[in-house]
Amino acid sequence: MRAHSSIQRAFRNTQKTLGFGLLAIGTVLASSACGSSEAADSSNAVAPQTTLTSAPNVIFGEEMSIIDFADQRDLATYPAGVALVEVTSETRIANPTTEQLGVGSIGRSVRLQIVEVVRQNAPEPLPGTVDVNTSGWVLVDGKEMLEGSEDGPRFEVGKSYIAGLWNRADTGEWGVWTQGSVFEVVDGKVIPSQADQSLTSSSAKARRPLIGLPLPAFRVQLGKLEAYPEASQTTLTDPLMRYQEIERLRGNGPK
Repeated sequence: MRAHSSIQRAFRNTQKTLGFGLLAIGTVLASSACGSSEAADSSNAVAPQTTLTSAPNVIFGEEMSIIDFADQRDLATYPAGVALVEVTSETRIANPTTEQLGVGSIGRSVRLQIVEVVRQNAPEPLPGTVDVNTSGWVLVDGKEMLEGSEDGPRFEVGKSYIAGLWNRADTGEWGVWTQGSVFEVVDGKVIPSQADQSLTSSSAKARRPLIGLPLPAFRVQLGKLEAYPEASQTTLTDPLMRYQEIERLRGNGPK
């Protein structure tokens, strides 16, 4: 899904889109280049004692996505499934203009190997691997730094994550549902990321109760979740259109 072009997300500076997968973990704004018109919500903050493992040299940016992970029940409704994955490789996506100017984002493609299906929502099985386009690096005054999203952890080769996955009805392309549905896993436990201390990330509040859970407890929690009843009122199969219709039926308006 990620490595394939389709559903686009809107960024504050509309800098670029890399395709369907960008809905979840696509290229994001460098924090030095983005401004927010949204009021910070202190209820989404994580307690100060939370220790983050994110590298200090990563620039995290606020993004405005047409997909929001706002409630844990989203994970039971929108992704085709939720899986434990491992990042096995990454490939830089050349951006000659950005590199020549010395300012802007450079994306990458990462391969996710599905290790275990944690929750299955859709009838079709999840694929063995998923290639996604995601944030990679940002150039600021010619200096290259790692780039990530404030809504979830940055994918790193060799590391493990839990991620919501979905596929497009028209092409069958797979990818990550949204960046907020990605959780880093270390030593069998879900650990916090930048998203979990963010004051503006829409996913922070939904993510918080899942942070710190060992994998068995995470599985149990996801197993308890029920899909929104409005999901039975739509026959749409395209995941984005289905998401928008269910949210409309829930009274959340167009996305």
